Amino acid sequence: MRLQERARVLVSQKQNARALTLLKLRSFKTKEADQVEAKLFTVLNMIETVEWESQNIAVLKALKEGTEALNRMHEDMPLEAVEAILDGSREALQLESSISGLLAGAFDADEEEALQAEYAAMMAAAHGEPAAAAAQPAVQLPAAPTSRTSPVLPIAPTGEVSVPMAESTAKTAVAA
Repeated sequence: MRLQERARVLVSQKQNARALTLLKLRSFKTKEADQVEAKLFTVLNMIETVEWESQNIAVLKALKEGTEALNRMHEDMPLEAVEAILDGSREALQLESSISGLLAGAFDADEEEALQAEYAAMMAAAHGEPAAAAAQPAVQLPAAPTSRTSPVLPIAPTGEVSVPMAESTAKTAVAA
């Protein structure tokens, strides 16, 4: 812009040749700046392309290493070994399930009582108490009622029930 202003001043001073030279210089510098911008754009595109390709190379290397690791793992642990491990896990789960079922209450009352007595003896031994003190007689609770032992209820009357006179008039007075 300064070159164009100086060229205007020179035109007003009647120095046309110098003004024309300044305009040519401005045009040359503008073209040169455009060329530099184009080259800069090309260089930036090349840098982006190089970065992209280097990222692709890193991804491909990671994929190659992953594939090699999987192949080594397959060599170290063949399919049969994995199936054997899974079978062992299933058997362990079944055993755990049966033990849980036993512990969940598959004992009758006598077995439960014997287990409680054994547990009490262990607790007493752990606390340093003599075994006789731990073996206290179990409290006997009454048997729960069943349909055979349920109490007999009185029989309700089936006929007409007589109501005393004072109560019946009071009921009718309230109802009215």
